[in-house]
Amino acid sequence: MPATIGFTPRHAQPFTLEQAMLLEVEILIAEVSRLENSLRHLQNTQDELKGFLESDPDGDEGGELAQAMNENEETIASQTERIALIKVALMNKIGEGGMRHYGLDSSLNEGKPVVGPGTAAPANSTDPAGAAHPDVTPRSAGGAVPTSQAESEAPEANGAEGLYL
Repeated sequence: MPATIGFTPRHAQPFTLEQAMLLEVEILIAEVSRLENSLRHLQNTQDELKGFLESDPDGDEGGELAQAMNENEETIASQTERIALIKVALMNKIGEGGMRHYGLDSSLNEGKPVVGPGTAAPANSTDPAGAAHPDVTPRSAGGAVPTSQAESEAPEANGAEGLYL
């Protein structure tokens, strides 16, 4: 049986890889699209804030804009990682051919391709060669599923049943 790809998030996520793999493919694809749209808007906001701060360095007396930019950077990192997590779930469910069928690339971040089973370029990598991502690892389908600290701290939806993306 082929090895599945595992994923250990660095940021707290609202669901685990195993939970994502239980969802329908269409739901996962819609969530990738929603997150990518959100990232485009966040990046546009970052560009506007940066432009404002560069044109008027005294315009952020209380530091609120700089704080907003820092919070946006954390959100961008978390959402980028969530996209990678969902893409790993999709790769495990439908494979690379299925990803192409749905118009998705199999890269985990910004056009950096999956290097091999269980490896990918890290989200914050500046290495164009795409070093192996330490948090994406292959494991056999029958193997134990490691739980990371981030997965165990994932927020729950006020005790309501179900999975909230």
